[in-house]
Amino acid sequence: MTPRNSLVWVRFATDALVAAAAVGLAYWLRYKVNPGHIAVTGGEVPQSARYVQATPAVVLALLGVFWAMGAYRHRRGVQYVDEFLATMRALAVAAVVLLAGIGLYRPAQFEYSRLVFVDWVVLTAVLLTASRYVLRRLQAARRARGIGTDRALVVGWGAAADLLVQRM
Repeated sequence: MTPRNSLVWVRFATDALVAAAAVGLAYWLRYKVNPGHIAVTGGEVPQSARYVQATPAVVLALLGVFWAMGAYRHRRGVQYVDEFLATMRALAVAAVVLLAGIGLYRPAQFEYSRLVFVDWVVLTAVLLTASRYVLRRLQAARRARGIGTDRALVVGWGAAADLLVQRM
């Protein structure tokens, strides 16, 4: 497996972990940290098992949208700000897809909390930003050691050769 392909799979796995962790954190924040702050629909706190059961669907939806929007394509030379904005755009689309899923899913006695969903979106944005930054720093450290770099030979001299070396 090439370093570029391994980076894609590391991002994929990290995003899946982040999405799953954010579901648990969002549930914990909504129902355990300050449960009496906002009234719970139905009067009682739902079992965490409902959210655990929904986690694979949330993760698959996020990964599917990210894949479809090209968030896992390896593009060299992309600034962190551009990567951040592309990630947030893909997260916004994933949020719309999941919100539509919540709206369409109507079991007999249970509804997923939209406040947990909002917390999930915010937590996922923060955790994705942090994880992508850490992965970027690790990749830069690997490249500094010569791992995953491409070698090139410039034949010639002058301003054109200097410009070419700076661009590379």
